[in-house]
Amino acid sequence: MTVILLTFRAEDRLVRALDLIVNTTEKSHQYHLNRAVTRYVKAELASLQAIAEGIIDADAGELINLETALATFSDHGESDT
Repeated sequence: MTVILLTFRAEDRLVRALDLIVNTTEKSHQYHLNRAVTRYVKAELASLQAIAEGIIDADAGELINLETALATFSDHGESDT
């Protein structure tokens, strides 16, 4: 596996929070940053895949009306209490 060095700028409060995690867990910055980036990339790729699948469905005419979509997602959202 090839390893590539990345550098980036981060807000001070984010770095302080990362430092707290590193010091508490006694694991390296590299360990936590790799975990965070891996999770982020997986989530973003899943979103892009879902969008691509939605576009394919739409292009194929496989659509539902707005009321059905809203009803479907309201079952998974916040409660009405």
